[in-house]
Amino acid sequence: MADLTNVKKHMEVVGADGVHVGTVDKVEGDRIKLTKQDSGQGSHQGHHHYLPGGLVAAVEGDKVRLSATGANALLFEEEKDRSSGAKVGTNPDHTRSAFQDRAQPTNSGPDWSTIGLGLAAAGVAAGAAFLARSKAKAHDEFELRLQTDENVRLISSAKVQGTPVVGRNGEHLGKIENFMVDKYTGRVAYAVMSFGGTMGFGEALFPLPWSYLNYDVDKDGYILNITKEQLANAPKFKPSEAPEFDTRYRQNVARFYGRASI
Repeated sequence: MADLTNVKKHMEVVGADGVHVGTVDKVEGDRIKLTKQDSGQGSHQGHHHYLPGGLVAAVEGDKVRLSATGANALLFEEEKDRSSGAKVGTNPDHTRSAFQDRAQPTNSGPDWSTIGLGLAAAGVAAGAAFLARSKAKAHDEFELRLQTDENVRLISSAKVQGTPVVGRNGEHLGKIENFMVDKYTGRVAYAVMSFGGTMGFGEALFPLPWSYLNYDVDKDGYILNITKEQLANAPKFKPSEAPEFDTRYRQNVARFYGRASI
């Protein structure tokens, strides 16, 4: 973990793969508070997110580099503020809203508060429409790519199962047994690797974050940037004792491979 005192406001936070994660708002205790501009969409929009300081691998110039990739860093994000938890309008002494605290309009001129609210609502509606169009366009472009280069981008799961996994030093680590697929997005989250060797733990299954696997045509297999010795300490389970892939378990998996692959 790097010294958080070197983390300054407006620094860009990037994953171990260089992917943009957020922008520093400030450091609060052992966490980095990100600006709202990187707050996501939907119910997450307009909220500050926090990253644990333990993810920081280094501070390089005006960038904060994490030990996890950009995709896996999202697993560690928190929205909850550890302070008193009070939100705008929850203080009993504040019985008037921000608009009510302003001077009330008179009959001698236009109601600027009402006009301002109307313009704000129109702006929100326009922004929502723009995001919807952008999302639809991205989806259409993705579908078009699938139609035009399907033989390059797509592969049957039957062909992937049994594909060898090769370590950093070229040694055989195991083979792909199956996938863990996100039920909502349909994307592969983990490739489950089987290992039947003699490293002291017998036959075991290893959940590998998909983003850490790179296919090598020459080796006709997936490259995982760790050694066989490091694999001995990786999260694993027996075929008959599959774990619950809850938040804590997923974070442990991401944390291990984020550190091991550096």
